Amino acid sequence: MADKVVGATRILDRHRVVVRSHPHQELLAGRGIAAAVIPDGVDTEQFRPRPEEDLRRQHKLDGVTVIGVLGSLIWNPRWQMCYGWELVELIERLRDLPVKGLVIGDGSGLEVLRAQCAARGLEDRIVFAGRIPYDDLPRYLNLMDICLSTQTNDTAGQVRTTGKLPLYLACGRFVLASEVGEAARVLPSEMLVPYCGMKDSGYSGRLAARVRSLLERPERLEQRNASIQIAQAHFDYNVLAGRLRETLCELTASRLGGRKLETLQELEQVRGRKA
Repeated sequence: MADKVVGATRILDRHRVVVRSHPHQELLAGRGIAAAVIPDGVDTEQFRPRPEEDLRRQHKLDGVTVIGVLGSLIWNPRWQMCYGWELVELIERLRDLPVKGLVIGDGSGLEVLRAQCAARGLEDRIVFAGRIPYDDLPRYLNLMDICLSTQTNDTAGQVRTTGKLPLYLACGRFVLASEVGEAARVLPSEMLVPYCGMKDSGYSGRLAARVRSLLERPERLEQRNASIQIAQAHFDYNVLAGRLRETLCELTASRLGGRKLETLQELEQVRGRKA
């Protein structure tokens, strides 16, 4: 299903503006440009809650609350940040609690984050798993009790639906996301944390306060069904396939005098005749 949705979206990209979030759609609408919303999705059969006690022990994460982040660790020298910068600061603020960090991903920022951990004496508090094959990602995401999804509060961050958010939710994880863009639209308030500008120096402090509050009543982290329902409602490939089909029908009807095409093959045939 994932391959079919991605392939069909590529066809649609050549005929109509396609964006990955509703805030992006609204931005373009304000400029008189119509756009279809097809966000990044997830296979909710592949990504689902599962116990990974052996993997927890292997990475010495048993008996603690694991806060994690997934992403490409590309270091931004101007802003001195990449995915995971807020996690390092957060774990430092939570030294007194049984909490550890988990970073999945690699890139130019990996060694910078490692060096920051060493400078702060956090080498034993954050696990760097590196790049994980996609098929193994569900196992590692299920190690996380809290997943961070941080987007900058600027135009770039506001119009994105980061691909990691659907994966976190489908695995039934509790998410703490910056209150920006599509996350602010689909997540409940207890999962949203205010974020200001490009790099918010106060964000890690707000995250730490939220985590402390959650750990005072850790049962609030056990919202697997709520997270899964959000993933199924907004990001499941089956849902996105239906949305894509409707968009294609609208597109072909407007271009073919009201006649709707029912299959992607028919759309390709029409495109080939026009080429």
